[in-house]
Amino acid sequence: MFKFWFVLWLRWAYFVSSVSFLGATLLSVVITLIIFFIKSNLAFHEGTLSALYDIALFWLPISWSLSFVLTLLWSLKKIFNVCLFGHTLELYDCDGKTYIEEIAAKNLRKLWRKWLFALIWTSAALTVLSVLLVYFILPTQSLFGWFSIYWLYVFVMLSGYITLPLMASRCKMVKVESC
Repeated sequence: MFKFWFVLWLRWAYFVSSVSFLGATLLSVVITLIIFFIKSNLAFHEGTLSALYDIALFWLPISWSLSFVLTLLWSLKKIFNVCLFGHTLELYDCDGKTYIEEIAAKNLRKLWRKWLFALIWTSAALTVLSVLLVYFILPTQSLFGWFSIYWLYVFVMLSGYITLPLMASRCKMVKVESC
């Protein structure tokens, strides 16, 4: 069962990471091109390209935040009905009796809210534990000097590993079945 959860989490983490980054990059490039075409009297030279690169880098974290949340919603749909090591995660209706084969966004709304709430609280708990660990192990280090959005991303990924089995054990809409 450990293999199942680990590989399911790896698939989820890979999907969330790659799709959110590609979506953020695409959105950043589109915004940059829109800005360039609005200011269309600019000629292509080294200064213009450098400015466009800076604009794209400015929009990348902003668009990544948006694409990350949307990818989290989409990724929940992707983890169901995949057979891994003889097990599959299946979605049932609110009663927990009728199996849902074709999963739509409306089927995931209630589950996604619960899972996102658990993901946020688990990420916050990991952040607090890390701050305490830094405080007690490295007393000369500033308390939040190491913390960045990249660490928060790592905590969200680790929280996914914690909350996926938790979701299956605590929610009657999600069951692990043999395949």
